[in-house]
Formats: sequence, C-alpha cells, structure tokens
Amino acid sequence: TAWLALIWMARIRAGDRVLIHSAAGGIGLAAVHLCLREGCTVFATASSAEKKAFLLKLGVTAVCDSRNVEAFEHGIREATKGEGVDVVLNSLKGKAIAASLGLLRPFGRFLELGKRDQYEDTNIGLSP
Repeated sequence: TAWLALIWMARIRAGDRVLIHSAAGGIGLAAVHLCLREGCTVFATASSAEKKAFLLKLGVTAVCDSRNVEAFEHGIREATKGEGVDVVLNSLKGKAIAASLGLLRPFGRFLELGKRDQYEDTNIGLSP
C-alpha cells in the first residue's frame, strides 16, 4: 500500500516534503522508510509521546499530534516555514482532510488511504 501510493502514484523523489499521518502504524512506518530511502524530508503525525519519539529516532523531521487538527496544521506550517508539503499520505478523517489539503504546496499530491469519509459521503469543501 505504501509503495503503491508513494512510489507509483505520488512519484516521490529526493527533496520532496512528505506528510505521513499516523506514521507509527504499519503502513505509516513502511511509508516513512520508503520516503527516507528516496531522499524525501518526512513530516508525520502520531498519537502518543512514545510514538513521536520513535519516529524522530527514525529520521522524521517533525512529528505532530494526530488527534488535534489545529495543532498538527500549525506544527507542520511551522516546521516547513510556511511552505507546506509536496505529498500528504492521509489516513485521518473529517476536518483533518481539509487541513491536510491546505498544507499542500502548489501541484502537491494528496493520497487518501481512509474509507470512512468516502462511505459516509462526507463533503470536504474544495472551494478556495
């Protein structure tokens, strides 16, 4: 799943800034390793201090709270000096989707792994 999303679909390359949500899970960890191998700068979200520390030890540049939309949005903006990211690998739902879309740089790629919002026909509001 991580390879298909990041290598095949997003076509990540060295220098890309990638935000991986829930990065301490199975797909998230695979995504972190793939991105680091390709030379990307990795930003992540995680739900606990232990998971955040683990991700930082792996080489993730910054890790924010996955359970607080405003906090991760602010944290990623601060960590990227307001420039945002090139790729978002998303597994969060609801308001986190709109926040993540707002963090994309021009021509950025958004990869959705979750199904809940799709099944519930959630409106994400893409107007500028």
